[in-house]
Amino acid sequence: MQDNPTRLVVADGSSVPGGLPDLQPIVQFSIETRLSSATASELLPLLKANDALGLVNRIETLTEQGVIRP
Repeated sequence: MQDNPTRLVVADGSSVPGGLPDLQPIVQFSIETRLSSATASELLPLLKANDALGLVNRIETLTEQGVIRP
């Protein structure tokens, strides 16, 4: 957790009774990923094995709708 760098200001520059509220701390994070030439359907067994069932369902639905090819 770290201090929120966002600062609140009043558009017309007037003061606010009691002052402006403090913002909640934020979480700093990074996301790392890899790219693969494998198709979504080739990854389905791995995704199922890792219990990524929501993603599996979305891929299967998109395949059934013809949005992506198996």
